Amino acid sequence: MKFTRLTPKNLGKEHVCCAIIECILDSKEKGVLGLCIISSLKKKPFLPDPKYLNYKGFQIADMAKPNFTLFYLPFSEDAPKPCFCFQVKTPEIQKPGFVLYYSHQCPFTAKYVPLLEASAPEMGILFKTVLIDSKEKAKNVPAAVINFALFYHGQFVIHEILSIGKFEKLAEKLRKQNED
Repeated sequence: MKFTRLTPKNLGKEHVCCAIIECILDSKEKGVLGLCIISSLKKKPFLPDPKYLNYKGFQIADMAKPNFTLFYLPFSEDAPKPCFCFQVKTPEIQKPGFVLYYSHQCPFTAKYVPLLEASAPEMGILFKTVLIDSKEKAKNVPAAVINFALFYHGQFVIHEILSIGKFEKLAEKLRKQNED
């Protein structure tokens, strides 16, 4: 199956509408079967608007917990439907504390991940990072997104890049929930 995945890297800095149109034209020229993109059923931060994707003809291909939807735009009627890998359907890991899977696909991870790594021990928080720097590693991430996927005691928590302040609030909230 050969689909083109829409990412910030191939969307560039152009307006998303124009970038998607350009990506569709480019992909058809390259002979791929279609495009796929991760979003959600309702508008979420850092994910494309599902209403716009529907407007452009994208269809739902697959879903993963907690709220990720794989949309695809087939270029022919016989194009196979893409799907999430099995480990993405129910994102869980067998590691204690906070574990952050991230990539440099978004430039903000270069700023915030080192800040979180430095501040977590000061807060007495077990915090491990896993840099996704290859296609093979990306295929094995236990979450639908690879920009920033934060887990706590094995459970997926959030895909939004966190500042130190937001991380502190989230950590405190999760600690309290864990104590109850």
